[in-house]
Amino acid sequence: MYDLLIPGVLEQFTPAATTERGFLEQVQQADIRLVEHFRTHGPVSPEIYTDPLIRAAYLLRHLGHYTLQMDDLLTAFDGRPEVVAMLYRPRLRLAALCGGPCPEAIALSCLW
Repeated sequence: MYDLLIPGVLEQFTPAATTERGFLEQVQQADIRLVEHFRTHGPVSPEIYTDPLIRAAYLLRHLGHYTLQMDDLLTAFDGRPEVVAMLYRPRLRLAALCGGPCPEAIALSCLW
């Protein structure tokens, strides 16, 4: 997963005049701000994600971890009748099991 995620984030978010190292240093600082924001506002406060460096920090540090964590959870539940029944309902109403809908969608697509 990371072999696709990292180059994609670098390509999408690195400004033209910035070195990869300089960009990653900026992302590291943005991640510090993001973690502090999580502590004080929770992860669902959308205004912080308007900053591209914050989005890059989330993708590089948090998305992969949440996706792998969700994949582990779904794999552990795989085959359990009550979970299968829940996932195959005509409409699945669920806010988030883990790090939000994107990691869950990625994990589900890998599992099935």
